Amino acid sequence: MTDDKALRLTDDDGQEADFRQLCRFDLRGKTYVVLEDLEDEDSVIIFSVETDEEGEEVLCAVEDEDESEEAFYFFQAEMDDYDFGPAV
Repeated sequence: MTDDKALRLTDDDGQEADFRQLCRFDLRGKTYVVLEDLEDEDSVIIFSVETDEEGEEVLCAVEDEDESEEAFYFFQAEMDDYDFGPAV
């Protein structure tokens, strides 16, 4: 992973996957990040950004379906204006 916005996540089963951060946005007082799976560039996942007890940012699954849909639709609407960087 050489991309400075790339990160490796581990799921509940211990499986690792590499992602690239596409964007970060605020919506209704919460911060979200959109991650693209580096193995499947057609797949994105949205996490909310929370702060833990030590003041560190942590990614949290968005479990509320309405919140998840709203964040995804917001991301889709903003995609046209977002600079994804150079094409590979």
